[in-house]
Amino acid sequence: MKRAIFFISAIITISSFSSQLLALPEGAVARLGIGSVNAVTFSPDGKYLAVAASIGVTLLDPFNFAEIYSFDNDPTASMTSIAFSPDGSLLAGGGHAIKLWDVRSRTLVATLENPEKYMVNSVAFSPDGSLLASVGNDRTIKLWDVRSRTLVETLTHSEKYMALSVVFSPDGLLLASGGWDGTVKLWDVRSRTLVATLTHSGSVYSVVFSPDGSLLACGGEDRDHRVKLWDVRSKTLVATFENSEKSMVRSVAFSPDGLLLAYGSHDNTFGSKYEVKLWDVRSMILVATFTHSEKSMVNSVAFSPDSTMFVSGSGDGTIKLWDVRSRTQVAVLASGHLYMVNSVAFSPDGSLLASGSWDDAIKLWDVKSRKLVVTLENSDQVFSIAFSPDGSLLASGGTHYNKEINLWDVKSRKLVATLTQRLLDGVYSVAFSPDGSLLASGGKYRTIKLWDVKDVKNMKFVETLERYLYTIYSVAFSPDGSLLASGSYKETKLWDVRSRTLVATLENSGSVYSVAFSPDGSLLASGGDDAIKLWDVRSRTLVATLTHSEKYMVRSVAFSPDSTMLASGGDDRTIKLWDVRSRALVATLASVHSDLMIEMYSVDSVAFSPDGSLLASGSFGTIILWDMTPYIRKPEIYPCDVNSDGVVNILDLVIVSKYIGKPASDNVKADVNKDGIIDILDFNIVSQHFGKSSP
Repeated sequence: MKRAIFFISAIITISSFSSQLLALPEGAVARLGIGSVNAVTFSPDGKYLAVAASIGVTLLDPFNFAEIYSFDNDPTASMTSIAFSPDGSLLAGGGHAIKLWDVRSRTLVATLENPEKYMVNSVAFSPDGSLLASVGNDRTIKLWDVRSRTLVETLTHSEKYMALSVVFSPDGLLLASGGWDGTVKLWDVRSRTLVATLTHSGSVYSVVFSPDGSLLACGGEDRDHRVKLWDVRSKTLVATFENSEKSMVRSVAFSPDGLLLAYGSHDNTFGSKYEVKLWDVRSMILVATFTHSEKSMVNSVAFSPDSTMFVSGSGDGTIKLWDVRSRTQVAVLASGHLYMVNSVAFSPDGSLLASGSWDDAIKLWDVKSRKLVVTLENSDQVFSIAFSPDGSLLASGGTHYNKEINLWDVKSRKLVATLTQRLLDGVYSVAFSPDGSLLASGGKYRTIKLWDVKDVKNMKFVETLERYLYTIYSVAFSPDGSLLASGSYKETKLWDVRSRTLVATLENSGSVYSVAFSPDGSLLASGGDDAIKLWDVRSRTLVATLTHSEKYMVRSVAFSPDSTMLASGGDDRTIKLWDVRSRALVATLASVHSDLMIEMYSVDSVAFSPDGSLLASGSFGTIILWDMTPYIRKPEIYPCDVNSDGVVNILDLVIVSKYIGKPASDNVKADVNKDGIIDILDFNIVSQHFGKSSP
């Protein structure tokens, strides 16, 4: 007996997936967001709703959108299409390869390799489950034997253009393919021959047979903006469904009872609106229009097996469930970001994680529950976010359109101020001073700007620091607030905050995309084109160079709260953990594993939680939380009473200062941390124990 799901009476809003069920990279504890939703489909028995998205395929409970299982942990295994076998035992996903999963055991049973690594745009099982058809950017239709997992036939949809959609007729005798060339082709499955070509005036994104096999519906980018309905037997056009001007259709679906046709539509006649239209097939009358989103294209629609519900999924990661009879929305799943996550930041108390993305949105996540708390709609792409030291404000910097700095009240989730003073070309980085009185910004406008943010009701522009020749990618205050660091092309600069003067220029051989002070204030890390550089803040000298990757740039660096560890994220799609004292690589955390589309899936942001137990990393459409507890160094007891007089005092500091830069052999006791050299780290350790008695 099929499960009827039309008894849901109230709108359910589910803010994120259950992190415990996600398939995750080794060392990760949660993933926030699934990225763009490319396809949705119900299992034949109505028990599951499968979702193909940027990070793989997920099974949901269609009653409440609770996650049942996630099949992949690799964003570059992005799935564009999915299909259940007729008996529901297998699930096929198409991306850069075709994957077959056993639904019951949740195991991968086969990978049908695509030698050329072309994207697979659509997959479909034959009605008897013996064949799987796939089409893709290689312009062909491939037929696979499901039992033997072998390729049995390759048909050419077009010599020049990619194929976008494929479907079997209900009796399994015909196969329809739609493509970029504006044609729909009908193939005889038994003889593998072309029997008809149906012509459209634009690309055909979706083809679907009616349940009785008599009709074929096709949607795409026709110049007359219509969804076309063809008689399969006569190969003639029998009807067209009106659509909005300048509209595109990515997905069409018949209800299983054959009475209704649904398709996703983009109406930008009066502003952008992404809709689902529902038509009565017999009368050819539009019976309902559902507004799915105002932000992103509806990529997929699918009916429940009993025809009482249909689901729509869009590029912004939103999935909506609709009741056919009442024409109402009964559930919505709001997921993560659509595009690259450029910045992540923990609130000072560690309860919230903020993320900013190219999708013009800032999301606040509850760290404990891993749930999405709220989405703050920004007016521009978000490149940088920062919490104020007291956690009351969140600053965001954007670029591309409005080039503003927005300040949000964290408690009320409301925008309280917008700073626009001469931000001519966008903001790449924002940072609060430790006392919360100043906000610094840097960006494409090639200057550092300082803002007085003590009073929310009277925030004002303070000063512009020296104009640079190049874009400023990153700014950071020292822990005591006396210095401000900035990263740009071939240089890191240090500014005295009180006098607003430049005090040092640290040379690099490439662009510097991220700068960060160690919490103890002794070191400055800079990451960019030429690896990671560690600078002694006091002497302004380079003390170490760490190679994150021989080939790819570093996008983000962050120190752990105890200053013992440094994390770096880069275009090689990994996060690397470094021991600050020994400069040794401690661990490499692989956020993704494929060699495909490497630029898209770079790790653009990393941040430690205030207690150091978690590390957040931002990549394309998703945030990963990593467990740092295996790497937390146990507190060490240092012999800080260098002269052995029973108390740590100025005399001990004088001794360490005298030997700075010399090997430990010159004064063994002055090498407090026993790293073989007497340096600023030893001086800082002694300073932290000043006034204490010798143990």
